[in-house]
Amino acid sequence: VVSLFLHFTVNPKPRVEFIDRPRCCLRGKECSISRFQQVESRWGYSGTSDRIRFSVNKRIFVVGFGLYGSIHGPTDYQVNIQV
Repeated sequence: VVSLFLHFTVNPKPRVEFIDRPRCCLRGKECSISRFQQVESRWGYSGTSDRIRFSVNKRIFVVGFGLYGSIHGPTDYQVNIQV
């Protein structure tokens, strides 16, 4: 599970023990967009919605997204993802 997670979240891609070629015609450069320059052990929450907003001038495919959780153990969240 860890190698699969790393394959879809980091660049450059680590070596994996499974076939990593796309199954369909999605080809091209993969770009990662991050809200933070680095991941810290914690951050503040102001009560407002957190988001990443961007625009493009050609067709793109979103291949994944990540959610960060509590450093204090399991927590329930209500999440609304819009693409």
